[in-house]
Amino acid sequence: MPSTPCSSVVQPLLFWPRPPRGGAAWRASLALSLAAGLSLSGCVLEDELENATRPVDADGDGFSEDVDCNDLHPAINPDAREICDGDPTTGEGEQDNNCNGLRGDDDPTLDTTQLAGTWFRDADGDGFGDRGDSSAARFSGCVKPEGFIDVGDDCDDTNSSVNPESREICGDDIDNDCDDLVDDFADPESVDETESAAPIWFRDFDDDGFGDRDNRRVSCARPEGYVAPQLDSDDPRVDDWSTGSIDVAALPTTAFDCDDGDALINPDAEELCDDPDNVVDSDCDGSPDDGAVGNTYFRDVDGDGVGDESVSVTSCGSAPSGYRSEAGDCDDTNFTIKPGAADPGGLACDGQDNDCDGTPDDGTGTFRWCRDSDGDGAPDSTQCVFQYCQPEAATTIESYISVSEVFVGQGDSEWTDCDDTSSLVAPGADEYCDAIDNNCNGFVDETPAADAVTWYTDFDNDGYGDPAAATTDACTLPSGYSANADDCDDAAANVNPTATEVCNSGVAEDCVASTTDCMMDGGYSGRLDEVGDSDGIVGYAWLAAVGPSASAAAGTQVARGGDLDGDGDAELVVYAPFSGNGKLFIVSAVADLDGVRSLSTLETGPTLTGTGTSALGMQVSAHADLLGVASTDYLLVGVPGAAGGGAVAVYEGATITASSADRGYADAGLRLLGTGATTGFGGIADADDFDGDGTADLLIGDAVAGTSTVSAGGEGLHLVFGPLSDDGDSSLASFSNLALLSGAVFAGASAGDVDSDGVADLLWADASGLGLTLGGALADCSVATTCADARLSIDGTFSTYSSQPVVLRALGDLNNDGYADFGAGLPFADAVSGGDEGEVAIWFGTGTGWTGSIAPSLGFIGAEDDAGAGAALDGGVDLDLDGRDDLVLGVPGDDGITGAAYVFYGAELVEGAAYSVYTARTFVTGDSRAATGFGRSVAILPGLLSDGTPDLAVGAPLLSSGAGGVFIFAQRE
Repeated sequence: MPSTPCSSVVQPLLFWPRPPRGGAAWRASLALSLAAGLSLSGCVLEDELENATRPVDADGDGFSEDVDCNDLHPAINPDAREICDGDPTTGEGEQDNNCNGLRGDDDPTLDTTQLAGTWFRDADGDGFGDRGDSSAARFSGCVKPEGFIDVGDDCDDTNSSVNPESREICGDDIDNDCDDLVDDFADPESVDETESAAPIWFRDFDDDGFGDRDNRRVSCARPEGYVAPQLDSDDPRVDDWSTGSIDVAALPTTAFDCDDGDALINPDAEELCDDPDNVVDSDCDGSPDDGAVGNTYFRDVDGDGVGDESVSVTSCGSAPSGYRSEAGDCDDTNFTIKPGAADPGGLACDGQDNDCDGTPDDGTGTFRWCRDSDGDGAPDSTQCVFQYCQPEAATTIESYISVSEVFVGQGDSEWTDCDDTSSLVAPGADEYCDAIDNNCNGFVDETPAADAVTWYTDFDNDGYGDPAAATTDACTLPSGYSANADDCDDAAANVNPTATEVCNSGVAEDCVASTTDCMMDGGYSGRLDEVGDSDGIVGYAWLAAVGPSASAAAGTQVARGGDLDGDGDAELVVYAPFSGNGKLFIVSAVADLDGVRSLSTLETGPTLTGTGTSALGMQVSAHADLLGVASTDYLLVGVPGAAGGGAVAVYEGATITASSADRGYADAGLRLLGTGATTGFGGIADADDFDGDGTADLLIGDAVAGTSTVSAGGEGLHLVFGPLSDDGDSSLASFSNLALLSGAVFAGASAGDVDSDGVADLLWADASGLGLTLGGALADCSVATTCADARLSIDGTFSTYSSQPVVLRALGDLNNDGYADFGAGLPFADAVSGGDEGEVAIWFGTGTGWTGSIAPSLGFIGAEDDAGAGAALDGGVDLDLDGRDDLVLGVPGDDGITGAAYVFYGAELVEGAAYSVYTARTFVTGDSRAATGFGRSVAILPGLLSDGTPDLAVGAPLLSSGAGGVFIFAQRE
C-alpha cells in the first residue's frame, strides 16, 4: 500500500457564515461561534507514514540513536549488561555498555560474573599480595588498582621478609615461608643455617631409634625418618644439641647406630647367642656376642605352635618344653586362635579375633555386603565391603544387604540403586513425572509414569486440542498435542478460543457463535437513550466525556493527534473553542471507558490553552518528524487570531506530553506567523512530504467562508518546505516556501499519494472550485497559476457549491488497490430537495487520468432536509478488522435534532454507486430529546484503549446546554 498522509484539513461548521435555514436547530446553535472567527479541522496520522519515520536504530539492537549511546554497536544499549571490556592493567578501552554514563568498576550495575580478575594488595612490596579476604586485601573488578598484584599468598603483608619464597628461621615463632607452619623445615634446603640455631638430626633408616652419624640434616623440627643423637637426659650436651651448637665429632659412639640397615643392631640391642661365626656386634660396642643372653622363647599352653609373648624365657640352647620361638598368640587357651588362623569350621561372626590381627570377625571376602542407605531394599553397588559379618547400620533406616545371597544370578545393573538417598528411587519402582529416574532404568519421566498427564491431539498446532481425537499420557507435552481439548476446529490454526475474530468472515474464529463479534458492524444501531437512561448519554457509547464548562462547545472537532507521547498509539484531540480563548484537550490511552465523565478529568495529557487574541484551535493536524527530529509526532495548531495576521503553532509531542501541566501558545517550539492584512492565517494547516525529499512540508494559509468575505490582503495558500527548525516566532520568509494560491481559499489538505509515485498530492478548494495538484507538478506552480492538474466535480460541476464550506479529507485506501483515496464534504449542498441535505464525494486514487474535470468515484447524500451530510468524515483505518480501510461520515442534523454518525465498510463500497447515508451497515445516533450536534465531528482512533482494536470518537458540541462533549465507541471482540 502506498504512503498515506496522517492528516487533512477541515473547514469547521462553527465558522460557516451562511445563515441558518429551515429551522435546523443544530446549525442555529453553532452560529454562536461566528463572532470568534474560529474554525478547526482534524488530522489523521496514517500507519505507513508513521512507520517510515520511526527513530533510527543503526545497529538493530532495539534502541534508537537518541537513547543508544553507541548506535553502531548492537551490544551497547540501555538494556545491556555492564561488563569488563578494557585493558585490565590500564583500563584503556573500557566501554559504557548500558549507556548510563558509567564504565567498568565505576558502574554499580557491573556484571560481577564476568570480572577481568582479582588482585591482592602488596603493602610490604615483596611481590606477594595479601591472601586475606577483606575488601582492603583483595579487589575483584575490571582494572588492577595501584599497589595490587596478581599473586595473593602473602601471610603477613606488613613484613617484606615473610612470604612464600622466604626461608624459615628457627626460634622466631614466625611462619617465614607462609606454609602455615612455624619453624618447620620439611624441605632440607629451606633451612637458613646462617640465621638459625637448628638441631642436627640423623637418619634412622631401620627405625630402631638410633641414627647414622654420617647421614644427617639440620632442621627446627624432626624430619620424618630422622632422630636426635641418643644421649642421657642429664648429659649437658643435650642442651648444646637443641641449640645447634653441638660438636658431632665429640659425641660417643653409643649415641649412633653402627648398622642402620638392621633394627636388631644398635647400642641398646642385646647380644645374641645365635651367631656361629661370632661376627655380629648387636649392641655396637665393638665386640661381637659379648654378654649374650641367648634366645627368647614364649610359652605355648594351647599347643597351637604360637606362644604368648607375655610369658617368655631366654636361652642360647633349644626351646624348653611348652615354649615356642614364635610369639603373638592373643588367646593361649584356645588352639583355634592364633596369628594366621581362619574362623573354625567356616563360621563367621563369632565375636572372636581368630587370627589375632586386632579385629574380630574380619574374614576374607566370603560375603559381599552393599549399603542400602535409604532402606528401600535396593543397595548401592559402589558402597560394598567384603567380610564375614553384616556391617552394623548407622541409622534405623540404613542396612547392609548380602549381594551374593540375595541377588544371585543378577548383574549389578539389575539391582543397583541409582539414588541410595531416596526410598522412592530403586530398580523396579514406579516412574513419576518428577525429573528423576525413579526406576533406575536410565530414562527420566518415561511412559508409563504413575502421574502422567493426559494430552490431546492438536493437529493444527494452535495450542488447543481436539476433544474427539486420540489422547496420549506423558510427563511433558509431546509434539502435536495440547494440554486442553478446547478447539472447535482442529484443522484450522486460526480457529480456537483465543483466536482473533475476523469480522464478516462467516467463521467463529474464537469458537463462540455470536453476532456481536465485531461490535462496530451493526452493534451500535439505535439511539443513545434507547436503553432508557435518564441523561441521554450512555446508551451504546462506552464513554461520554462532557465539556469543561457551559457553552464551551467541546467536540466541535475531534481528531487523531498522532503519537505524541511515543507509546505507539495515537492520542485523541478534542477542541472546545469557547472554553476561555479556546482549548485543545489531549487524551492519551484510556483505561476505563464506562459511564459519563468530565473531559477535564478524563485520563488526559496536557491542555493547550489560548491567551488573549491567540485563540488556539482554528486548525489541528499532526505529523511525524516535522522539525527534522525522528522522535514523537508533532502537533500543528492553527491560531488565526494571533497578532500579526494569524499563525500556526508547532508543538513537539514529547515536550507537551512530558507532564499533564497545561501549555499555551508561547510553549510552541515554532510559531510560523502570517504577514497579511487579514487575520485568517492558520485557518489551513496540514503537513506531508509534498516534494519527495523524505521530510515533512507544511501546507498553510487562510481559510475563508466564501467569496463575499475575501479581501485583497488574503494570505492564500503556501507550501513551506521542510525540515523546519525549532526557532520560536518565525515568518514565511524565514523558510523556503512556495505561494500556491492567493486570495480566497476555502480549504487545503494532503490527499495522500493518489498516484502512488511516492510523493504526497495536494487537495484544495477556492472560489473556482475543487482541485487536485499532483506532488510531482508542484515545482512548476507559481502565484499566477492555479496549480491544478485536475478540477474535481460533484455531480458534474463544482460551481453550484463554490460559496459553501468544504470539508476535505484523505481517507486511506478504501478500495484496497494500492492508491490513496480522498473525499470532499459539502454539508449545505442541496443534493435532493433543496433543503441542505448535504453531500459527500469520494475519489479513488489511480496511476493515470488526473487531468481535466474528474467526477467522483462514488458519493453519499443526506436523506432529509438540514441533515448536513458531510459535516465530518474520516477514514484510513480498518474498523471491522477485515484488512480494508473503512469510512465514517458525520451527519449532525440527521433525524431532526438527533444527529448521527454512519460507518461504511471499504469492502462493501462499489465504484460508481450513489448512496444514501441510510445504507450504512453501522450507525450511532444522538439524543432525541435535545439538540446535541452529534456527528458534528468524527475520528477513528487506532488503539486508544491499547487493546489492538480501533475505536470511534463522535463529537457533540451542543451537549449539556452547550458544554459539548465527545462520545467514544470501543471496538471489541
